[in-house]
Amino acid sequence: MRYPLSAVIGGLAVLGPPTLLAQEPTVVGVWDIVELVNWSADGERSEPFGQDPNGYFVYTPEGHLILQILPEPLPSRQPSPPGIEDLAARARSSIAYFGTFGVDYDRGILVHEIVGALSPNRSGGSFERTFRFEGEDLVLDFANAATGRRFLRRLRRVEAFDP
Repeated sequence: MRYPLSAVIGGLAVLGPPTLLAQEPTVVGVWDIVELVNWSADGERSEPFGQDPNGYFVYTPEGHLILQILPEPLPSRQPSPPGIEDLAARARSSIAYFGTFGVDYDRGILVHEIVGALSPNRSGGSFERTFRFEGEDLVLDFANAATGRRFLRRLRRVEAFDP
């Protein structure tokens, strides 16, 4: 499935309706996180969400994005209502945002345009991710040039959308 570029507004690619190309891999779908690794500028490897991270990346056919990542193991249920400390700890250990996405399959670039996020510093941001397909997996493998950090997200499709 391709999202043809219909316009560029303020440097942001506006995507038209998707078109299905035969036998072509697509980012569209619901993806389970099977691996999430970060590397520091010094090359130190970390798994900030544990060896079995919990979460989904959702890319809809209309170009919407929803992302939720929680640590492993999942936090236990708390008394209702949970305390401020518990809520703050859960927020610090999670990533959640929504928005839209653009994709350039030829260059292997996926752009997350974040509308709203648990972290206020992500809201309104545009984040470019390099990606590739490895078998059935979607692998986002990108770096932050300013910090020298590298990030890898290996995703496995759990649901496809009808064309």
